[in-house]
Amino acid sequence: MRKITILVLIIGVAIGFTLCHKPDTLKNEGQTEISKDINELDVSDNFRWKTIKDVNISLQTSTDAVALIKSVKGDVYLKAFIKAGQKLDTKITIPTYVSEIVLSCKGQDKRMLVETGGIKYNFN
Repeated sequence: MRKITILVLIIGVAIGFTLCHKPDTLKNEGQTEISKDINELDVSDNFRWKTIKDVNISLQTSTDAVALIKSVKGDVYLKAFIKAGQKLDTKITIPTYVSEIVLSCKGQDKRMLVETGGIKYNFN
């Protein structure tokens, strides 16, 4: 009886392994093989690979104040002290998908579009 139990167990395990076998290729007709070599990618000539961009910002205020440059979500890119009558000229690096930032100074928040030429703003 013991030999029959062992034999049935071995046959059951063998059948289980053959039923769970994954075929080597699951390719349907018309499917193309995915390349893992970056040199074989077909990419448009005007595709931008950069994920960050630099933005020049110039801020001015009539009184001494702390200025913040933030994302719309509230993440702070830069915090700086500006003296009265002087400019803060700086460059920040932000993700390319960001199209709007918030300038904050003296209790004022100003939403600004990120433009190619940079951003200039005067807090009065």
